[in-house]
Formats: sequence, structure tokens, C-alpha cells
Amino acid sequence: MNPYLIGAFMNECSVRWRSIEGFSDAVDYARSLEPGITMSNNILNATGSLCDEVSKILQKPTRLLMFFNVNDWIKLFRGLYDFYGELIDPEPSLDVPNFVLSIRIPNKSLGLALRIALKFLGINSNVFPGNDGKLYLVIHEKESIARFIKTVKPHLDPGLNIALRNKWIKHYIGSGEPLVIIKEPPQPV
Repeated sequence: MNPYLIGAFMNECSVRWRSIEGFSDAVDYARSLEPGITMSNNILNATGSLCDEVSKILQKPTRLLMFFNVNDWIKLFRGLYDFYGELIDPEPSLDVPNFVLSIRIPNKSLGLALRIALKFLGINSNVFPGNDGKLYLVIHEKESIARFIKTVKPHLDPGLNIALRNKWIKHYIGSGEPLVIIKEPPQPV
């Protein structure tokens, strides 16, 4: 199964549409990888086999550390971030670098495996419960956020977001060089 799809449906087999720049590209990409993914009433539904695969992974997520290579991890992080991630500016009125990157995750065991994989990529992270009772993988250091975005290359690029673009370009674009650069084969048009 494609690691991007596993990340995209890691929290649930039905994902509600997100009104955020780049999300429609992420949905199109997921559907190109798995034609059985359907969309109805603003909800993206995974195939049964994909849900089964995710369910097996969530039983022992640290096993991914043995089976995934670096490219697989990057694709998984891209899927997770595109479908459950958010780069927020908690103090938009200030012109200082203070972004927080958070990704909703289903459990602490997966959070541990994700933190280990991120550490191998030179990215510091933590797992915290949110005010909504859900768990989040959180990255808050400037270098780590920039390295994550540049390494993972999500469809939800901060350069597309009108509210974040200026601060991203001014404070983050020159930081956190990617440790790994994936060359993907060209997608058929």
C-alpha cells in the first residue's frame, strides 16, 4: 500500500473536505494513487482494503520503523500533513517567527514511531493532547518546521497560504535545509 495513502487515512477512513489552499491537489493526488477512493457530500472515503491496512498498522505502529525506508516515511508524513496537518501562527499581529506545525494523530504509539522517524530526519517534535481531546504531533522550532516543509513538500505549502506567505518567506524560507530530497517519477497527465 502506498505510504501517502496510509498517512492520508491514518486517523479515519472518511475524511471531511478541508477548505485550505492545496487540499484539492492533495485529494486529486490520493485519488490518482487509489482510484477506488470516493467523494460524496464533502467526505473522502477510503477503500476497504486501505482501511484494513491502516487498522493493522495502528495495532503495532512501531513496526513501521523496521519496514519503511526514508522515502516511505516522507510520503507518510506528506499524507498525514496534507490531510490532518496545520501550520498556524498563534500571534499573527507580531512580525516574528512563531509558527507551530501540528498534525492530528490517532494514538501515542504512532506518535512515538513518528517522533523517532522525524528525529532521523533532523526534525524535533513532541506529542501533546489538544484542547479538543485529540492527540497532536507538534513541531515548534523554526529550523525543524522549515526542514519538515522542505523535506516533505506537502501539497499544503505555506507559500500558497495568503495569511502565512509573507512571514514564511521573511523568516523561514532560508532555514532548515532538507536532509533528503525525493525525486519522484513524473505523473501522467
